Amino acid sequence: TAVRVLQPGERCEPAPHLRVQAPPLPAAAGDNDQSLWVSATLGPLRILLTGDAQELGTAAALAAGIATPHDVLVLPHHGRANANGPRLLERVAPRACLASAARADGDTVLGRIARRFGAELFVTGRDGDLWIDATRSTVQASVAGRPLPPR
Repeated sequence: TAVRVLQPGERCEPAPHLRVQAPPLPAAAGDNDQSLWVSATLGPLRILLTGDAQELGTAAALAAGIATPHDVLVLPHHGRANANGPRLLERVAPRACLASAARADGDTVLGRIARRFGAELFVTGRDGDLWIDATRSTVQASVAGRPLPPR
């Protein structure tokens, strides 16, 4: 397997449906903020994965134009509080948000904000394993699946 290290501000497209981007961050940025952002197109759905980005990484992705409209958004840093979260949700305008978080985290801080933006919310601690069925535009969960709300 070929490995390519992306420097801050670089991107690559390892497949026509996949774009990987490193937000432009200072070298002193923490590991979480240096998370790569991945945009994947699965059939008719666009999905944005934010890694473990915190406030600085989210701000850098917003400034670099990485956060564009997508149908599904994986919430950054397990859906924890992030001052840039509302701007991210406004820019991405997702129909559904996913958070990898413990049951005790409930809807998560960003998840509650996402609901106010009209997005359906799935949290692994509550909904179990999650997968996306692009052919039916649904997010399936081991507990119970739900269709994405219409645009």
